[in-house]
Amino acid sequence: MSEEKITCAYCGNEITGNDSWPHVDGGPNMGVTKIDYFCSESHKITFLSS
Repeated sequence: MSEEKITCAYCGNEITGNDSWPHVDGGPNMGVTKIDYFCSESHKITFLSS
């Protein structure tokens, strides 16, 4: 069984779900509105800091 490939929101590299650093947007009243995936913690921090 092959894992689904996802794309890093910062650099565009393809990664698997197990190798990703996800970030979930949303709230208790809205639920999940968006999930961004990143290939590393540093890409996640850089993307969210800008």
